[in-house]
Amino acid sequence: MERVWVGLVLIAGIYVNLFGLWLYRTPGEASRWPSLQRWVAQFEFSPETLGGFSYARLALISLLGLFLELLMIRWISSEITIFAYFKNFVLIACYLGFGLGCYLSRRLINLMALCVPLIALSLLCEFPSDGLRDTIRQLTGSIGAVSQVDYWGVPSLPLNIHNVAGAFSGSFFVVCVFGVIALLFIPVGQLVGWFLEHASDGIFGYTVNILASLAGIVLFTLLCFEFQPPSVWFVVAGAAAVCLFWKLPKLRWTAVATFLFCVVLTSLPAGNDTKVYWSPYQKLTLQPERDAGEILSWKISTNSTFYQQILNLSDRFVAAHPDYSRNEALKWSRYNLPYRFFPHPASVLLLGAGTGNDAAAALRNGGAT
Repeated sequence: MERVWVGLVLIAGIYVNLFGLWLYRTPGEASRWPSLQRWVAQFEFSPETLGGFSYARLALISLLGLFLELLMIRWISSEITIFAYFKNFVLIACYLGFGLGCYLSRRLINLMALCVPLIALSLLCEFPSDGLRDTIRQLTGSIGAVSQVDYWGVPSLPLNIHNVAGAFSGSFFVVCVFGVIALLFIPVGQLVGWFLEHASDGIFGYTVNILASLAGIVLFTLLCFEFQPPSVWFVVAGAAAVCLFWKLPKLRWTAVATFLFCVVLTSLPAGNDTKVYWSPYQKLTLQPERDAGEILSWKISTNSTFYQQILNLSDRFVAAHPDYSRNEALKWSRYNLPYRFFPHPASVLLLGAGTGNDAAAALRNGGAT
């Protein structure tokens, strides 16, 4: 089943990237799929059809562009492990797509270049399938398996065909995601480039672009400091896109459907008793570990990677669950060990209390404060 998911993910990535190359092929080049060409042509537009140039529209697309960029960096790096360690991959993909869009600003813009990548990334990151989630983690981990050091908890493995194929699949997966993100920003760059080119005062137009971009950064930062999840980010981005395409009903409702799809997928629950918190910096997942229906501990993951556990090592719990700690003498555990050398301290200084295991150990062993 794992190989099936790997194949599906890689094939989908290839098709989305090929769609982008086909969409931006040389103007006038004949299409091998005329029916697809006719369907896609429905979503082509020129900024003139949006109402022509205005500084308000320039400000709106500039705000949306930076907001989307930060959204991608934060969201993708939280859901796909390798991008949590190499956030610059997403940033460079955004820059590449935006730059290509500015270069292509005199060509017609196609909304499908925005919608298809958004739908593909939403399915990749949020589709409710344990098999898909495991596949993405394994594709990422397989890259570190052929190195000579441990990455992401994956030990170094011998260089045989199986491991090299896994590393190649993981690397190819990263390239596909990179291409999909770049494709997403081409229409954004086209719009910004067109509006800047048609500004009567270039310096003032660029000033509007910079100030609106800063406003997009501030807006996204405020949402993060309010602990808002990706579903809210997509609502805000979708509202800006709908305002931009308001005069073109087909494009407006296509944008509504696309961003609504993203909102629905990012709003799906993580699982039974699993809670997800979006701090200003990270995605934190709190998941209970049960035995016979009883919670034994809580697992905390940061950006989809294991981080810490909340343990119950109280005398009552340990006495009721002798098998739970059978492999470790509790008095010599890393939490209780300091108090073998200094029992019943008057006070305890904790440097980095983490999930509270050290604080609970201090109280169990007689720490007054």
